[in-house]
Formats: sequence, C-alpha cells, structure tokens
Amino acid sequence: MARKIWLVIAALCLLAGVFLLGHVTRFSSPLLNQPPEPVKPVGISPSPVVKASPRAEPSSPTPSGHTYHVLDLLQKRPFPDQGKLVLLNVVSQPTLLYENVVSYMTLHRNIPEAANVRGVRFKGMLNPRLCLYDVIEALPGDGVEEPTAVGQIVVEIGPNVTPPGNENNWEVEPEGFQEVTTTEGTVLHLPKVRFWSYE
Repeated sequence: MARKIWLVIAALCLLAGVFLLGHVTRFSSPLLNQPPEPVKPVGISPSPVVKASPRAEPSSPTPSGHTYHVLDLLQKRPFPDQGKLVLLNVVSQPTLLYENVVSYMTLHRNIPEAANVRGVRFKGMLNPRLCLYDVIEALPGDGVEEPTAVGQIVVEIGPNVTPPGNENNWEVEPEGFQEVTTTEGTVLHLPKVRFWSYE
C-alpha cells in the first residue's frame, strides 16, 4: 500500500515538473530563443580595390586661325598667339635680303630632305620629349642661294611620339623659350613650341 502511495506522489511530481517547464519556456525572453551569431573567420580582410583614374591628357589649345613661318619664331619677340594653336610653315624655305623675306621656295613634299630645301632640319634630341631643330633660310649670293641654319627652335612632343618631319606643316602651340646649354657651356634661350599635329 505504501509503495503505491509513493508511486502516485512520484507521478504527480513528474507532471508538475513538466507543467512548470512548459510554462517557463512559453514566457521566456525572445533573446534567449534567437540563434547564436555566426562566428566570423579570423584573418586579415582584403584591402578595398581602388581604381586609378586615367591620367588626363592636356587638351588642345584654342585655335588662333593664324599662320606663321618658322622663321617668325626667331624674329617676333614676344611671339604673338602664345598659348594658342597656330599653323607653322616648316616646309617653305625663305630667302632673305637685308633681313627681309623676298621669296619662299617650296618643293614637293616627296622630294627627299637631302635636297636641303625645307624650313627646318632635325638636329637631335635634348631629352625624350624635347627635339632640337635648325631653322633654315637661303642666303642670296652671286646668283646662288645657299641654305644655311640661322637659328634653332625646341619642339616638345608627346610620349611615344617620333620627332615630326618637315614634309608637312605643323599645328603647334608657342610656349615661350627653353633654356639650352651647348656643349661649350653656352646657355641659350631658344623659342619653344608644342607639336600637336600635322596640317
């Protein structure tokens, strides 16, 4: 008899425990029921990729609408239309008399440069971006016009651009003067232009 009483008491205690457990679970805080935060992997996060903006090339200057002979770079100081786009005649070779141009000689562009009848002649490179040119004119004498260099100019070119030839006229931007030191140590201030394109 006593054994049955103990079994009944044990059953009642078990039922009371189940009831209390369900009650606590129903009213427990929602924070306790949320799943745990995922664990982030430990390590060095990659640096953000920064795209390098392309290097802006200088824009072409405003056209002036004027045409000059390369000899004008030596004679006009200050040079007009500085900082503007001008057409530079480097094909015709002038003949001067008492410092005044009396005629221009223009041969066909297919005639080789060896004929030495051009307005400029490539002299060499001062650095990868600066070219040196002789300015050529024909000096009259004894009925024969002898071409000779009467000055020099500096021509700035863009990267990976070959020195411009003298078979076609140039579109250039006069930029003032470039200081150049000769092999003898003499410092010269030569007219400088930036080459943009051919005519």
